[in-house]
Amino acid sequence: MRTPKVIYTLLFLFSASLLWANSSLETAASQVNAHWLARNNASILQIIEDRLTEDSGDVFALCLKYHYYFYADIDLAKSRSAADQLVSSVAGIGNDSLDTFVGELKTRVYSVPLSESTPFTAAEVDAIHAIFKNSFPGIDTCLKLATRVEALESE
Repeated sequence: MRTPKVIYTLLFLFSASLLWANSSLETAASQVNAHWLARNNASILQIIEDRLTEDSGDVFALCLKYHYYFYADIDLAKSRSAADQLVSSVAGIGNDSLDTFVGELKTRVYSVPLSESTPFTAAEVDAIHAIFKNSFPGIDTCLKLATRVEALESE
């Protein structure tokens, strides 16, 4: 009869690890959103870079970096690089729907000519913040993607 206890203990530990991972993502997302609302792009980028320093394949951070350089501080070359890294990170999982999804993100950034990678004017920054007035652009997408990847990797 010890076997069920071991199984329950392992299931509990597994569930707790998923909750901790999701909590960590939610905390990071909350911080990014707070900095977005305060228009503190340097702090957003610092959160992204800190996560990537810790884990260069961090799907959440790569997704944020892609969106950061696409919407917050336009640099299409850096956004493309993040998209390429994101595709590589997700490709190893072997899930066709995730591969398709990140491939579409990559296609989107590659469809914009690099010549359009000029700094935003103050009016453009205001317009972007008016569109994304409640949260950082793509934050929900990044959370869902990272949560799905973590779930698949733990199977």
